[in-house]
Amino acid sequence: MRVFLAIMSLLLLVNHALADNKDYNFTGSRFLGSCSQLINPNGSTSQDMKNTITDSMDVGECIGAIKTFLVLSYELGFCRPETVTVGQMARVFVKYLEENPDKLHQGFALLAHEAFLKTWPCKSR
Repeated sequence: MRVFLAIMSLLLLVNHALADNKDYNFTGSRFLGSCSQLINPNGSTSQDMKNTITDSMDVGECIGAIKTFLVLSYELGFCRPETVTVGQMARVFVKYLEENPDKLHQGFALLAHEAFLKTWPCKSR
């Protein structure tokens, strides 16, 4: 039942993003930018922060998406440390994207799942 709820939560997350805007880019490339802003806000590439509201919303989307994985981690098959933070998970995600630029066109959920499985695999029980 928990696995079903985890999958449904991820599908709702993706569906919500697509329903709000048909041009919404829910790929690794987009989340590389927003999650990078989360972990390094002073390194923003936006000139003079002209898009402050949009940038803030993008960072908020990164936080929400990463937090979904934080909450559902065990149901999704990876065993993160109990004390891991959203910021630490965002760093893992950004590092994975930077190390795999050929995957940036793929969807956020797939890439985040791969990154977290690679970083925190569950030991056999």
